[in-house]
Amino acid sequence: MSKSSNMAVSSIHRRGFSSRRALYGYAWTLPAVLCVIFFIFYPIFESARLSLTDQSLLVMETKYVGLETYKDMLTSEEFQVAFKHSVIWLIFGTLGVFVFGFLIGFFLHLDFIGSRLLTALVLLPWVIPDFVAATAWKWLTVGEFGIVSFYLKKMGFPEPSLLASSTYVLPTLILLVIWRITPLMAILVRASLESVPPEYYEAAEVDGATAWQRFIYITIPTIRYPLVIGTLLTSLFVLREFAVVWVTTQGGPVNYSEILPTFIYRQGFMYFETGPAAASSMIYFFFILTFALLYLFSFRRVWKELL
Repeated sequence: MSKSSNMAVSSIHRRGFSSRRALYGYAWTLPAVLCVIFFIFYPIFESARLSLTDQSLLVMETKYVGLETYKDMLTSEEFQVAFKHSVIWLIFGTLGVFVFGFLIGFFLHLDFIGSRLLTALVLLPWVIPDFVAATAWKWLTVGEFGIVSFYLKKMGFPEPSLLASSTYVLPTLILLVIWRITPLMAILVRASLESVPPEYYEAAEVDGATAWQRFIYITIPTIRYPLVIGTLLTSLFVLREFAVVWVTTQGGPVNYSEILPTFIYRQGFMYFETGPAAASSMIYFFFILTFALLYLFSFRRVWKELL
């Protein structure tokens, strides 16, 4: 057999082996792909389909109405209030988590005696289930029986029951969300700070840089990528919060703490208006997607430097 024939046979064998390896890899990834399709893409597709109908579980007949349901939701006063509260929820919740998480993470990075124990204690609000945390806060601030309300009343606070006050209910719930999610940012900041090479600080100190200059020109630029990712994850966790509002106030009093997740739940599972609920959920989905894309686009310089 000639040399060219041997090379041709060898090439065929290699291609066959590569094809078998590719099929083997596809077989292993198929379950994950099916799970993604079934649990993510199918619900999105079904929600998009339902959002174009006026479907109600209380009425047998369902009609396709196109974008009419979206129009009804966008012009609804209740939806507009819930959307406004969601924007406030996102801005102040994310900002609060970032500020407190950064400060706590930087403090834990100092590695003093007991810092490891304190790190474990800081994680407690994050590992406690939403329902348990919300119930605890509800009893701490309820009426005259909660310890927080008791001391607020003794200090002469005009409205000691924070969750029953139209003025203070939303800030109180935002504070609860900040308390819940701050540990995630704190641990991320501490891990990022520990990854900064100490040689950078030593060289800067030799050059006469102050502590503030080292922080601004070494620490922040080095950990900016984890901060960008952590802030995005934080905002997504803030937006998905439902249990803390539903367990404590269910969007009340009246609708002063109503956010889009509770509004969607009320439409779908209390009023059984599945069409409007699906339209609201799709609007919320595009709101989150748009926010995430705009956020990543704003920090595109960070991504370009990492590629």
